[in-house]
Amino acid sequence: MSKQRRKWDLKAKLSILKEAKEKGVVQTARLHDVYPSTIYDWQKSFKDKGEEGLSNRKPRLKDSDLTRLEQENIQLKLLLAEEQLKGRMKDELIKKKHGIIVRY
Repeated sequence: MSKQRRKWDLKAKLSILKEAKEKGVVQTARLHDVYPSTIYDWQKSFKDKGEEGLSNRKPRLKDSDLTRLEQENIQLKLLLAEEQLKGRMKDELIKKKHGIIVRY
């Protein structure tokens, strides 16, 4: 078996799965120079999610999840900015009260 990683397109995966059903996984794996475990993984993905499960694309976030995460990110940035401002204000008060030089 080759050590180089390959990407199989949907059509090839479906063809290999069909062939594995007819001839057996091990024989098909040898014929196509792929590990049997890869074919078993494809079978499971196809059974669970259909053709979408065989896609090489990574799952995308739903719009609602993306919007929620963007809003959460904005809130966290505001909290961080607020805390940094509080720290600077405290430093300024200490500087004024005690005549201490505070450097950033």
